[in-house]
Amino acid sequence: MVGFDDVKYARLLPVPLTTLHQPRKDIGRVALAAMLDRIANPGLPPRDVLLGCELMVRKSCGARH
Repeated sequence: MVGFDDVKYARLLPVPLTTLHQPRKDIGRVALAAMLDRIANPGLPPRDVLLGCELMVRKSCGARH
């Protein structure tokens, strides 16, 4: 079983939850920059922004450490 967002309680469960850790600060920083760019240049075309994430392997997936 795998979760998403690496909430704090994921590692505290009786069987710690394997989860994806998102770079929340980077997401906020990039979102703000994109919004400010859009305000300054309303004609900008839509764009995709991809940020990496980290798989936090814990016991819920059956993997050994």
